[in-house]
Amino acid sequence: GVHRRSVVEGLRLRAAGGAVSNDVLGHVLEFVSFRSQVASCNRCIAVSLWNPQGLRCSLVGHRREVLGIQFFPLGDRILTWSADKTAIVWDTASCWPLLTKRHREVVRGGKVLPSGDRCVTCSAFGRCGIWDATTGEISTISGHDLYANNVELFPTEDRVLFWGLRDAAVWDVKVGRELCSLRGFAMPADIARVSPLGNRIVSGGVDGRVIVWDATSCTVLHTINAQDWVVNLAFIAGGDALVTLSLDGVVHAWDLESGRRLLTLPDRAFDLAAFHDGLRVATLRLQEVTTWNISTGKAIRQRIGHSGLLHAIDSSPCGDVVAACRGSGGVLVW
Repeated sequence: GVHRRSVVEGLRLRAAGGAVSNDVLGHVLEFVSFRSQVASCNRCIAVSLWNPQGLRCSLVGHRREVLGIQFFPLGDRILTWSADKTAIVWDTASCWPLLTKRHREVVRGGKVLPSGDRCVTCSAFGRCGIWDATTGEISTISGHDLYANNVELFPTEDRVLFWGLRDAAVWDVKVGRELCSLRGFAMPADIARVSPLGNRIVSGGVDGRVIVWDATSCTVLHTINAQDWVVNLAFIAGGDALVTLSLDGVVHAWDLESGRRLLTLPDRAFDLAAFHDGLRVATLRLQEVTTWNISTGKAIRQRIGHSGLLHAIDSSPCGDVVAACRGSGGVLVW
């Protein structure tokens, strides 16, 4: 739901020598299903909040690019974080800010804990903190001295994962100490995910390797060769398998335990999103969004966005709806 790097953005990064610029920080898309709300941002400082009737309102408060969005579990609030060194909690009914949390550096990643009472954010140079979503009172996680790209939560809320340029660390939320460190990135890790059961961590990046880690010991179980820059990945089949999207547009499905490739989708893609049933994925290419049965590799449904290129997709938690961002900033929902 938070910002993901798509193939289009990866191509821009490759042309720029791998340096992140303001030009590639757009196309943020987030879903909440039960109120049919979608939040999006397209290289802007304001977040658009949509419902089935169209644009509801704009959340205006950041002074530089919004780098990520996440809804709270009940859909009543939204967390956004930005290059302006702030994270803001918004009320979705009034579209007004409830709390602004200031940081020392650019806020690179954020998450709302499943309980909805706390948020965790990471800013540059490894400064990460867990703070109360109502008061902003912070419990600082310190000691990770590398640039923090993002943060992932474990399903039990007792641990968090955050990663820097060439390593990552698992931290205990309650006591604020490092449990173990993941080392072995030959190149910077672009994306990392925690499995639904919290027992595995996967990471992927520019070197085309997907590393599967044991989440308790932080040891490498095996390495998958995706052959090109991994720009997106997602768990499927309850966490027993994985789908990857590479910069060349190829989508593979892998068995997580053995590292064996299960199948390759016949079409190239610019972005992908896994449905929450673990059985389907949606891919985006130009003006087309296609839903696939991931066990057979067969297309189930194809949707066409007739007005301009599409740049990012996401699936709803209920698993029945998919949304795509237009390059112009609009959102299409099917």
